Amino acid sequence: MLAGYGGKTKFVSVHRGGFELKSSEFSENGIEYIDQWLAKDAGGGQELVRFDGEEFTRLYAGGIVKPERLAKLGITGKEIIEFLVKQISLLGEKTRLFDDCHLDT
Repeated sequence: MLAGYGGKTKFVSVHRGGFELKSSEFSENGIEYIDQWLAKDAGGGQELVRFDGEEFTRLYAGGIVKPERLAKLGITGKEIIEFLVKQISLLGEKTRLFDDCHLDT
């Protein structure tokens, strides 16, 4: 099942250590998943997973360049997010980095 950023969770705002973050989480069949990130061009966050008595975390970084730079390229931040969600859905488990993941455009 695809969930999280590309799927079925609801995004909310949370505060951690003086920072406002976006958060999505779900719990299903003994799996708990929490993803929290800095929105916009600051980018970056972490995923936390509890499954079968174990805990895992993954940190990530990234973001979208300022709208003025995107305009010079003829694209918008919304188009980038839509593309990322589409690729997450198409690539599925390959985005977990167990195998090489190549984008066919």
